Amino acid sequence: MTKEELLLVPKRKWNEVLQGVRAVYIIPTDNIHDSGFACFNFVAVKGEKMDEYVGFGGGCDAVRCRKGLDIRFDCEPDNGYVRLWSENPFSISPDLSTIEFY
Repeated sequence: MTKEELLLVPKRKWNEVLQGVRAVYIIPTDNIHDSGFACFNFVAVKGEKMDEYVGFGGGCDAVRCRKGLDIRFDCEPDNGYVRLWSENPFSISPDLSTIEFY
């Protein structure tokens, strides 16, 4: 997907837990959190065919991965965004200052 397409993906409700996630695109923003660090937008990829896209974040400046979660990183050649992915589906906590992948 292009940068423009990723930014147009509709966002979840801030308090919704995402389940069955297989990959996450990390999209930096120009917003600065109270901590002084820049915030992220994200797009989660879900579904058996990895064809469901859900946006989240915007005010998050940190991500925590639970111990034992097998997450890998790569960089998309088409848009330059970092993508986290796993062979095993995982969940993502609600949109708070720190978002947790578990």
